[in-house]
Amino acid sequence: GYEVQGVPGAYLVARFFKFPCVSRFQGTVVPVRVSLFRLLVVYSEHFLACKLPIDLVIMADDGTHGDQVLSNLGVSPDRTVFWMNGVEKDRFRTLSETKDVRKMFDIPEAAYVLLTMCRLAGWKRIDRGIRAMPAILDRLPDTYYLVVGDGAMRSSWEALAEELEVNHRVVFAGAVKRENLPDYVAETDIFLSLNDLSNVGNPLLEAMSAGKCVVAVDVGDTDKVVQDGVTGVLVKPENIDSLPDVLARLLEDKVKRQSLGTAAARYAESHFLTWPQRMAREIDTIESRFPQFDTSQ
Repeated sequence: GYEVQGVPGAYLVARFFKFPCVSRFQGTVVPVRVSLFRLLVVYSEHFLACKLPIDLVIMADDGTHGDQVLSNLGVSPDRTVFWMNGVEKDRFRTLSETKDVRKMFDIPEAAYVLLTMCRLAGWKRIDRGIRAMPAILDRLPDTYYLVVGDGAMRSSWEALAEELEVNHRVVFAGAVKRENLPDYVAETDIFLSLNDLSNVGNPLLEAMSAGKCVVAVDVGDTDKVVQDGVTGVLVKPENIDSLPDVLARLLEDKVKRQSLGTAAARYAESHFLTWPQRMAREIDTIESRFPQFDTSQ
């Protein structure tokens, strides 16, 4: 059963056919500390999906403390696994130098580019990057903020950019095919991840794999992957007003950006699994726990 909507149906089918049941979650939006009332009212789907007696729960380690949430809900560690997603390292190790993305959006070759790649949902907080742009442009007028992705908040954030009179420097690229994402990463000077819940999503992992300087908001388990001042820069939510200065200083210091990017790539190479490795681990775990479904037979 995939995610909270798929687990109840998978559980019923598995019980009917007397099959083992496995659930898989891409992290969680449930806070570690939440009242029972709020859990049952606001997060009822999540509560049900996690509390069902599933045989094996696979929770992605995306920095949202999914392992703690499962523990708080009484899910035994014996029937859970907690792993980070895989990364398409080969796609991001060697980046294109064609500058096609800059040409597509009329971004000068010498301009600085900030990049965010995500679904445009409210908790992704693209507004933080947009609000940083006026102060950045005062210091570095040739700076662009490139936003890759689409979603419900796009029109609101486009309106915010217009209201702050930075819409000429904030570029909404819309949805982009996965195979083209490395071309966007290639053009960036700093990768931004400004989410409210966690910033250990695959876009950040991919930017680190590409050796890019990353700046992230320090929430969830982000600091387990981005070591402040070593593999990237972390900004505390309560210090978000410092974001424009943090970004401007990094844009002005190419040596620092390159040093952080090099350390990020080194960390990614030694700590991140590729997708084939990650999925092989998942399949091997399922087959070892439920040998009647060993696909090698």
